[in-house]
Amino acid sequence: MADADKVPAVPESLLKRRKAFATMKAIRIKKMLAAKKARKVKRKLIFKRAEKYHKEYRQMYRREIRLSRIARRVGNFYVPAEPKLAFVIRIRGINGVSPKVRKVLQLLRLRQIFNGVFVKLNKASINMLRIAEPYIAWGYPNLKSVRELIYKRGHGRMRKQRIPLTDNALVEKALGKYGIICVEDLIHEIYTVGKNFKPANNFLWPFKLSSPRGGMNKKTTHFVEGGDAGNREDQINRLHPFSLCQELSRSHAGRPFALGYSSRYKPNTSSSFPPTLVLKGRNTFLAENCKLSRPTVNYPTYSLLIVKDSQKRPSYPDPMARASRSFLNRISELSSLEGKTIRQEKRLKTKKTPKPPS
Repeated sequence: MADADKVPAVPESLLKRRKAFATMKAIRIKKMLAAKKARKVKRKLIFKRAEKYHKEYRQMYRREIRLSRIARRVGNFYVPAEPKLAFVIRIRGINGVSPKVRKVLQLLRLRQIFNGVFVKLNKASINMLRIAEPYIAWGYPNLKSVRELIYKRGHGRMRKQRIPLTDNALVEKALGKYGIICVEDLIHEIYTVGKNFKPANNFLWPFKLSSPRGGMNKKTTHFVEGGDAGNREDQINRLHPFSLCQELSRSHAGRPFALGYSSRYKPNTSSSFPPTLVLKGRNTFLAENCKLSRPTVNYPTYSLLIVKDSQKRPSYPDPMARASRSFLNRISELSSLEGKTIRQEKRLKTKKTPKPPS
């Protein structure tokens, strides 16, 4: 009877396995809680760093404005410092390239057409850019261009693979020993060309940019002659950073926009809001991340009864001057339709009128 009521014994191996699993689970939960706490602390640190960088960028921008105003006040000119950072895009292929130019393009990591890289400007790098100038387009990027390129097209080199930058942990794993723990640290190091610029730039995989719609027009001609090759200085920021080659062949110096719209639409050229143009079709355009500042014009008003001697030919304000572009386009369409109707009526009149007898 006692043997029948006895509980069956559990094998010793099963008890050991359960104990090991319980220990592993406790260790795993402990690590998860510690990692969660560390992420919370690191998130606060990243936020503080981003805030500090924002203040630094704003001080840099305001300092340039203040110095230029002081120089203008005393009748001098303020010459800003030489740029330290360049963004280089390869615009031509491999056919007919001399070995020296091919080697320079390899050193710049521009192995494919429409690849882009950041380059630290010094005497050696400028000489390299001059050698390969007919095959590249380059300029001086601003903060917004650097940020959008890294955030939207940035990929890191990890284990010889191209990994998209989707998490700050990837940046910290590769560049944590240099004090770079997040994407904002990486942007700051690239834009300011800090002491750890070389490992930070080597971590970034060369950017793969979109080719321009319809191809390029004059990639064998220098930019100052109306082409695409060579140094375009700050004009590189007029292109959209997300797809920087999208309108590369259609942006020339001396135009307010890439396609030469009316000069009263002047882009805001501040570093916080650099000009950007994105085409949405052949005859329409959409300006994103860009402030279009129409200058306020005080139109002269004259009395019809009292006209001074100096105002022999008074110019009255144009009623269509403040009209929107969509309204003007609609008016032009209506006028074209009206013109067609008038022509049709003329044709009908000519058909109805009988020819005089010969």
